[in-house]
Amino acid sequence: MARQLEALEDELVDAHDKALHGLGEVTLGDVVALSWNVARGDTPLPILTLDWEAMLANVRLMQGYCDANGCLLAPHGKTTMAPQVWAEQLRAGAWGI
Repeated sequence: MARQLEALEDELVDAHDKALHGLGEVTLGDVVALSWNVARGDTPLPILTLDWEAMLANVRLMQGYCDANGCLLAPHGKTTMAPQVWAEQLRAGAWGI
């Protein structure tokens, strides 16, 4: 799965990426290097942002609850549509997506 996630970094930002298309040869991996800032207006609106550390804390909290109560967790993948988040959920102990 790690190799598949790394491959996402080579995907071009295009018309499938809503308002971010038309940027030329920009890959998803380039987006980090470009240091886009929503507050500065570097991206068109509307846009969704994610606090990665808060998301990781939520993943650990939910998995901890399930572990403590004998539950198996299989998060609904379509909810996030982000394979990087799915990977963190699996790494934390989810049995599937």
